[in-house]
Amino acid sequence: MNNMTPQRRLPAKLRNFIVWPLLGLVFGAQFYLFTLQSGYKAGWVKVFIWEITRWSLWALLVPFIVSFVRKIPIRSQNRTRPILTHAVVSVLFSLVHMILFTIFLLLVNKWTGILVSKLPGGFEKNLIPESWNLFRGIFTLDFHIGIFVYWSILLICQAMDSSRRAAQLKSQLATAQLDALKMQLHPHFLFNTLNSISALLHQDVEAADEMIGELGNFLRMTLKNQGGNEVGLQEELKFLDSYLQIQKIRFQDKLSVTFSVQPETLQARVPNLILQPIVENSIRYAISPRRDPGQIEVRAWRDNGRLHIQILDDGPGISNNGDEPKKGIGLSNVRSRLEQLYGMDYVFKLSNRAEGGLIVELEIAFRTDPALSFDAEDGV
Repeated sequence: MNNMTPQRRLPAKLRNFIVWPLLGLVFGAQFYLFTLQSGYKAGWVKVFIWEITRWSLWALLVPFIVSFVRKIPIRSQNRTRPILTHAVVSVLFSLVHMILFTIFLLLVNKWTGILVSKLPGGFEKNLIPESWNLFRGIFTLDFHIGIFVYWSILLICQAMDSSRRAAQLKSQLATAQLDALKMQLHPHFLFNTLNSISALLHQDVEAADEMIGELGNFLRMTLKNQGGNEVGLQEELKFLDSYLQIQKIRFQDKLSVTFSVQPETLQARVPNLILQPIVENSIRYAISPRRDPGQIEVRAWRDNGRLHIQILDDGPGISNNGDEPKKGIGLSNVRSRLEQLYGMDYVFKLSNRAEGGLIVELEIAFRTDPALSFDAEDGV
């Protein structure tokens, strides 16, 4: 799959002043072919001046139309009044366009004389000096087209605004799910940590004090990275490391964690708070029940425009009957958030390691954010 880094788009104002002249070129070419087939002897210069000007003038009016359309949108309820308002305004904008068109043609003719002989559409050569006659001719050709253009712009604006609102609602839903995950995660984690601190106070006061310090660091990082659906992988790994420092104090030599992360992946965008629930699941089912030491490994690499992340442990893995280990709140939310953020463009699967244990694999499009800086030697 190709790298799916978002491409830069031209500014809306620049696109506006490119699209309308191009539309004039298309209609100019069509109209010139029509004059050739119909026997008119209008030169191509006249035809293209007429059509390019005719359509390019809409580029000046579009910002005002868009502004008015967004001030008075047509909603599903109470449509009558907005529709009548836009019907009247569409007539006014069509008239303004025709007036501007008439003035421009008169100025071009005054300066160049190029339109004197004959105008497109069969206008006689003595028509140009007569402003009113010229306006009447343009009115016959363009009045209905101006109204059509206005309503086309209105419908496009309505569709774009509806799409934008849908995207905002989707983002808000993803944020709400992230907040819900935090509310579900933190009490469970805090209770376990506080219980561990309480137990250590009677066995190892220094370890208990260190655990309190790491808990403070973890909570500060939790508050710091709120508010975004995605963060840089480096930031996510720092958050995960803060969580693991607490777990290492809790499990002592029973827990070993290694990282194998390609430096180029540290700028990749990943869902906020996506790795901690996966590692917590490994600790809960692969480390906590056992008496001998266990190991967890975190891997990340880039391949063919995709970001691959694996969490490996040496626990019991998936049972022979094919049932996945109990996933609880954490992994269920992980899958749900991935679907919410990326639709079908992600992979999230659990499988057994050949040497024993579980592999949790996450794959998403490799996308970077220029605002995310990183240091390859910092913390990874």
